[in-house]
Amino acid sequence: MSQVSRVEPRRPSPGFGAPGRTSSGRQRNFVLDAMRALAVLLVIGYHVAPDAVPAGYLGVDLFFVLSGYLITSSLLRRTAHLYVESGTKRARLKAFFGKFYLGRLRRLVPAAILMLIVILPLTLLANPDVRVHLGRQVAGALTATANWVQLAAGVSYFDQDQAHLLNHMWSLAIEEQFYLFWPIIIIGLSYVGVHSSSKKMSSLHRTVGTVALIVAVLSGILMAVTYSLTRDFDQAYLNTLTHCFGLLLGAAVACMPRELDLGSGVRALVTVVAWAVLAVGVVVLKEQTAITQLGGMFVFSVAAAAAVLMATTGRQAHWQPRGLLAAGLRWVAERSYAMYLWHWPMVVLAAAWMPDPNGGEVELELLLARASLVVVVTFALSAASFRWIEQPILTKGYRVYAAEIWARLSDRAAMLWSAAVTVVVALALIAVGTAPAKTQQQERLEALAAQAQAIDMDGDGSGVDEAAGDGEETEAKPGKDNSGKDKPAEGKGSQDEGAKDKKPKPEKSKDKAKDKSGKGSDKTTPTIPSKNITFIGDSVTVASVPAIRQVYPASPVQASVGMQIWDAPDVVKQLKARGKLREYVVLGLGTNATFTKEQLGSLLADAGPGTKFVLVMPYGDREWIPDARRNIAAFAQENPDRVRVAHWDQVAVNASDIASDGIHPGPEAARMWVEEVTKALNSF
Repeated sequence: MSQVSRVEPRRPSPGFGAPGRTSSGRQRNFVLDAMRALAVLLVIGYHVAPDAVPAGYLGVDLFFVLSGYLITSSLLRRTAHLYVESGTKRARLKAFFGKFYLGRLRRLVPAAILMLIVILPLTLLANPDVRVHLGRQVAGALTATANWVQLAAGVSYFDQDQAHLLNHMWSLAIEEQFYLFWPIIIIGLSYVGVHSSSKKMSSLHRTVGTVALIVAVLSGILMAVTYSLTRDFDQAYLNTLTHCFGLLLGAAVACMPRELDLGSGVRALVTVVAWAVLAVGVVVLKEQTAITQLGGMFVFSVAAAAAVLMATTGRQAHWQPRGLLAAGLRWVAERSYAMYLWHWPMVVLAAAWMPDPNGGEVELELLLARASLVVVVTFALSAASFRWIEQPILTKGYRVYAAEIWARLSDRAAMLWSAAVTVVVALALIAVGTAPAKTQQQERLEALAAQAQAIDMDGDGSGVDEAAGDGEETEAKPGKDNSGKDKPAEGKGSQDEGAKDKKPKPEKSKDKAKDKSGKGSDKTTPTIPSKNITFIGDSVTVASVPAIRQVYPASPVQASVGMQIWDAPDVVKQLKARGKLREYVVLGLGTNATFTKEQLGSLLADAGPGTKFVLVMPYGDREWIPDARRNIAAFAQENPDRVRVAHWDQVAVNASDIASDGIHPGPEAARMWVEEVTKALNSF
């Protein structure tokens, strides 16, 4: 440990707010720094407070354009040097690729590894749900395939209820895939351009720029086509081929001459229009809206590319304002990569450490508490990562950095640090190794769905006492399923083992007597026998199964997690074929996607002319739910004789046990759900 290492003289500080320099010594471009800072702040705002910054995800597209520009500029400079350096062609190419890829490894890997070995152990202090499929996520992050891993697993980037810890790594994966293949493409084009144009680099710029622009347009078209065919936002958003247009538009800008002569008037007009489009995009292009993927993101990226072009040519390229705001933007820009890495895991952990006891929309006080924790920790860890990990490794390399650290430590300190790192890595491995495959909510819903399916299997299935002979309804036997196998009892109607073989009491009883006398009935007391009702729905219906069974024990329930409107026709046909589609159908959809009046009409026709529907108004903060509500209301108004509406959306806001996802009811909320359905049924 006594080895003396050479210490380089420290450069004098340029002063607070002064323009910084890149790792290659070039002066940083202020406008690009401002765009980078804006990008990361938009993304953080979107994840911390999505209702306040609903289009903040577009910050990723700003990053793509900036990365495409900067990387292509660097590659073109390297390519120009490639043909004037000495040595064999093979040696020069080896040096070209080696320096580029090593530089990318130095820039990207240290901060990401630091984030993983710090964040993963922290997940052991939170609800196990934050570690769902953690091994798969870590593998995707370490192999630069996170976007493909998420697509293969069906994980939605926009579903913040399934808060996967490393969801944000998808964009870095797309960038890293671009870094892997783009240098090879440029070198290939350089040989074509050089041999056909007397080794003029301007020809290479034109060739690369043309190819980048063409492929960017094709990528934008492919995103629109993919969304049009699948109506799946994630298939179009997370796919490298459909979302690489921002990187390629930035690359096309890098191929344009730096002394672009447009005239001051044209330059000012382009600048104003570009920034205006960016501003409008941040307001208009909300997540999971059709316009976003049918050209909206592409237009936004074109505007970003135009802003980059104006910022890197002419006088704007040398604009270096000073002051507190400029200094703050530069500070954030320099640490934007680390801030992007740290912020999302902290969002997930903050939500786990400070859960919403009531579910639904997060109260302002809790939102501010979570946001404060995320912002403070993200900024602090990003500053530490930039100063002590990223910059030293980027400028000195791994070996020199490690040697300097080792030389500064005493034997005792080295042992302590080694032990600490070993413990942290071991905890990270434990977090990955013990990661569950499903959230607790998923397990609960699947258990309830299995229960409903077991009760409604072919056989007597309906819970009706066939031996009674008078068609009167009876309680289902909670200790048995239809195959005669024991199953756990559920709900208030459970009977103890000593009574499980007793014949259930008929349900006809009091309600019918009260109805005949005209006394004792109210809106929440069922007037329609449960044997005449079928329930069809998604996970909200699944979560309500225990409450449904208490009030409607003989009603078939066909519900599953993730059910959408296009699943319903097959469900209706199957139930009809099995004789389980009753006179009244309660349809609870809209949690996972919207639907049209035409789809509802087709479903009503499939059910048959004698079937009446109760449509449950969906509740939640999903983008499509208001549209689903409007279509339900309009459809019910057009079909007053056969359709009623259960206003679950109106009573759910008062429920005290909505799950933290703001969607699924707990026991008390499920009782309220059933009461609203009962009111609607009684209105026939």
